[in-house]
Amino acid sequence: LLVLFYLVSEYIFPALKETGEFYISGDDISLAIILTVFSCLLGFFLALDIIKGMERLSNKVKKLSSGETKERLSPHELSRKDEIGIIANNIEILLSSARNHTDKLNFLVAELEEAKKKIQELVIKLNDFALMDELTGFFNRKYLDYRLPSEIRRAELNGKKLGFIMLDVDNFAGVIQKDGEEESINYLQKLAWKFPEWIRDYDVIARFGDDEFAFLLLDVSYEKVREIAEKIRKVPQDLNLPFTVSLGGAF
Repeated sequence: LLVLFYLVSEYIFPALKETGEFYISGDDISLAIILTVFSCLLGFFLALDIIKGMERLSNKVKKLSSGETKERLSPHELSRKDEIGIIANNIEILLSSARNHTDKLNFLVAELEEAKKKIQELVIKLNDFALMDELTGFFNRKYLDYRLPSEIRRAELNGKKLGFIMLDVDNFAGVIQKDGEEESINYLQKLAWKFPEWIRDYDVIARFGDDEFAFLLLDVSYEKVREIAEKIRKVPQDLNLPFTVSLGGAF
């Protein structure tokens, strides 16, 4: 349109005013053709640039909508002064805001994962405390009640032998009345902490009651059960404790 306007204003109107006839020379036609072709090429490349720019921006928006916030627009797109540049800068603002929110969300997710890990560790510790005797550090009756049936079933399936020993401190109430509760507890701890010398790591020692202990011996012979029981029976005498113990066993 600009080329046509130029031709009419520069050639047709002056020719009509001077002669009353319309006449354009060959040079003028060649110039008009060159200008027309140049204008078409210029328009084509401008349109192509706009289309490609819009296509790139469209792809960026699609990636943004799918959660890919790390995408960045090129400096060329951001520095443009036309509509493409305006749209590109607006998209970059959205991307920047999305990246900031993503970073915050990632931080919160990491914090939640850390809190979850700590809670899981705490639950494990609480479960351990629930199955452990605070005074001696051995397992408690709750753990023994859970473990004993499963070990009996396992021994039956595998053809293994189990030994079970129960220990009761004789007249422990009288010891408490005589020497006091604190000192009596020290006696009990000294007795208990001697047990691991004869009990293997994979066997079970449990505090069954206030002054009672149970020993679950895995894959053991009858003679070994008697030997361990006899050694345990002699502990109060060996440590010069003010009581004796009574034991009973099963095999």
